[in-house]
Amino acid sequence: MKIFSYVLGLLLMITSCENSKHNQLFLDFKEKGVDALLPDFSYAGYKYGETSVPTEKGNEYDVTDYDIYPDIDTDQIQKIQALVDSVGRNGGGVIFFPKGEYLFNAIDGERNFLSIDYSHITLRGEQGTQFVKCQTLIQLEKEPWLSPAIIRVGNKIQGSEKFWGLDSKYNSGTADSCEIYHPDYLVSLKESARKGSTQIITENNSFINSGDFVLVAMYGQKDDESLIKRILSPWKEFESYMTSALESDEKSMPSYQWLVEVEQTKGDTICLKQPLRETIDMKYDPVVAKVPMLTEVGLENIEFTSRWNGHYCHHGCEGSINREALIMDYGWNAIQFVRVAHGWISNVKIKDYVNPIYILDSRNVTIDNLVLDGANGHSGVKFYSHACDNLLQNAVFKASYTHMVSLEGNAYGNVVRKIKYDTEGNVSRGDFDFHGFSYKSFSPPSCNLFELIEGFGHITGGGALENLPHTAAKNTFWNVSLDGLKNGDDVFQYWVYEFERFGSRKSYDDYKYFPGTILVGVKSTQGELVIDKRKDTWNKDWIYVDRLNNSVSPLSLYEAQRNYRLKNNSAAKK
Repeated sequence: MKIFSYVLGLLLMITSCENSKHNQLFLDFKEKGVDALLPDFSYAGYKYGETSVPTEKGNEYDVTDYDIYPDIDTDQIQKIQALVDSVGRNGGGVIFFPKGEYLFNAIDGERNFLSIDYSHITLRGEQGTQFVKCQTLIQLEKEPWLSPAIIRVGNKIQGSEKFWGLDSKYNSGTADSCEIYHPDYLVSLKESARKGSTQIITENNSFINSGDFVLVAMYGQKDDESLIKRILSPWKEFESYMTSALESDEKSMPSYQWLVEVEQTKGDTICLKQPLRETIDMKYDPVVAKVPMLTEVGLENIEFTSRWNGHYCHHGCEGSINREALIMDYGWNAIQFVRVAHGWISNVKIKDYVNPIYILDSRNVTIDNLVLDGANGHSGVKFYSHACDNLLQNAVFKASYTHMVSLEGNAYGNVVRKIKYDTEGNVSRGDFDFHGFSYKSFSPPSCNLFELIEGFGHITGGGALENLPHTAAKNTFWNVSLDGLKNGDDVFQYWVYEFERFGSRKSYDDYKYFPGTILVGVKSTQGELVIDKRKDTWNKDWIYVDRLNNSVSPLSLYEAQRNYRLKNNSAAKK
């Protein structure tokens, strides 16, 4: 018994020593769970990070068996589209492209892109496989920022002419007349559900089944209990130009919209695959909408190149006509995953594209081993609209983008990690980007994690004035090296302050436009960083900062949280 007590005490002492090395915020997370300041980022990625992306061949279709050959100077897109549709109708499979060039959108005067509209489809290449985009796919007539990519997954579920989601309760237009696409099935909740719960009770969920995906939403109200002010706390009075925020409660906008997977249903109860990120309160008339999604779609071992001339200026160069400016910003897009769950983009190189990757209204997509190269462009990787719990890791940026990694709209729980901006031969600074509301009935990105990133510059953002501020709360930067900043540079940059037409800068409170941001272990190899011209004192009501200009443990918050969750799950099953 004495030996047992000694060993137990030794183990407890070792555990205590290990924990003492960890940052207090992480220790609080382990102790308090959903009541801690740190969100749980461990659900990001394919199958919630619990299994690897599949690599087996399954039913494999070699394109050369279907009269599709590399290195032919003709457009291949119609033949490839026919094969993708045939494989999809027959349950899916792996479509293999031997090495060589395959031309896309090469017919003069036409606009064609490859649309993957079935689940269980993988496009797989090998070393030397190249997809070449020959012409722009800009859509000038409507929403040019949603112009298609050369490969667009989910286009039949959701077209490129509008955003998708819930609009104001007072919008009584038909589906065709509304400004955005909206869900077909909607049901109200019966009672509130606390943050951390995995169950919500509805008035009728007969149209929702296990494995479905739903949008959980709350509407703003015309009273003192403002939903948008809760989301954008500690903002109490918005700037006069922030019309999306100012009108959110007045027009009963569904500012909170979270895309999540259903584990199972029991009567009127929906059991979710992960805990609620926020308390769903009946005072905000909460609803659940069914969301059709594609699953198990992958792109592997492919290099995307283009015949774009590489001439880029953000929103056009001096003297550019409108069409030229729009093409520079949105005309050369490589990959778009739209309404995809549990998909992947692996071992892909993208060269000479304005916008390499959009993840739009999708969740649990893993992007792994990515290289972005060639001419500089607009947005490197963008998590758009209701993009939730996606994972970008092991990426090298050799090209620079105005917005290196960008988040916009109700983007929650995404994790961006192990990213390096290789500045050799590229003098342009690369910044983190938050683009605010995206659409007036949405709200800015919240609860996203950035860790183990080298070479980037400011935490900043773009977006129209009406869609500011840039973020909602708890976007977390953990062990990030902002090597694009030099000694004395501010971590944050609010773009409005940088333009004289909005008046001269009166303060350095840029951080207020990124409310609730969490900074832990943020530093630069080029010197000491500041916030609001200070190294150690700032308004702690607005942001949380710990160990500025230092590193912290655990090195990876994502891995530590995921391992902690999986260990607890394993223990619970015993």
